[in-house]
Amino acid sequence: MESVYSVFTLKVVNKVFFYYHIKLLCPRVFFYISWIWSFSTLSEKKNIQI
Repeated sequence: MESVYSVFTLKVVNKVFFYYHIKLLCPRVFFYISWIWSFSTLSEKKNIQI
């Protein structure tokens, strides 16, 4: 019985950690994508000016 309980808690903790990781990671990924996109548009504008 204890082993089943421990496996269950492990699965729950794993899921919670996974969701937390996604919640923490997603904003960072979006931030990097937006930063790269803005940088590329800036470089394009500079090329047009030159």
